[in-house]
Amino acid sequence: MSRINAFTPVFNTANGGSADIFGSDLVPQGPDSVFTIGVAVSAAVKLNLLIKSGGTTVTVVLNDDSNLTANAGHTFTFPAHSSYTYNLQPSGSATVLWCSVRDVCSGGI
Repeated sequence: MSRINAFTPVFNTANGGSADIFGSDLVPQGPDSVFTIGVAVSAAVKLNLLIKSGGTTVTVVLNDDSNLTANAGHTFTFPAHSSYTYNLQPSGSATVLWCSVRDVCSGGI
């Protein structure tokens, strides 16, 4: 049976660009987690997923490395592992109109 955990969403919050959307990094429930990310931003910017382990951060640009459409909803799924932490950043200045992340554990989406 899948377990689902929803992190506190971000609503209508200004972001100067290259700043974490979530105040603290997201930690998956287990080794077989999948993040479902729903996001809308006010400007055409790229959305970076930061994967962190100790002092090392890897940046993955979502949406095929293309700008998101401003004021439109976007959904992404990404595998997540409990030995890493995660956060999101817009590539430039934008208001995060809505950002919600759900952690689905045990491989169920």
